[in-house]
Amino acid sequence: MVSSGTDRRRPTGPRLRILVVEDEFLIAQDIRRVLRAEGYEVVGPIAGLDAALSVAARDDLDGAVLDLNLRGELVFPLAEQLQARGVPILFTTGYERDVLPASFAACFVLQKPFRSRRLREMAHAAFTREEVEQDAD
Repeated sequence: MVSSGTDRRRPTGPRLRILVVEDEFLIAQDIRRVLRAEGYEVVGPIAGLDAALSVAARDDLDGAVLDLNLRGELVFPLAEQLQARGVPILFTTGYERDVLPASFAACFVLQKPFRSRRLREMAHAAFTREEVEQDAD
């Protein structure tokens, strides 16, 4: 990811707690850095599904950035748990959007590889429920 220092948007009010689930260390650290710079409180990053399920079950969360595939294990059980609680989800993936089950059609999807600017835009849209172009990058 490439960082850009322009067009900073910060969440208003209390800091939003965002769960980050990503199995690639460098990508996870970049996501964490970008979200923190935007004023979010980052929970994680977490690399495995079981650990993420455990954290999600016990923590109050305002949103989640989820890698779709964690070393061959799809993140859908976690996404279902979060969705049932009304937690907004931003999926990151190298796959096309059509691999998502219909139940996640309203979720935001960020195609890998992505730039920091695009992550900021998509996170803001996903966690504040604002409109953003889904397929531009």
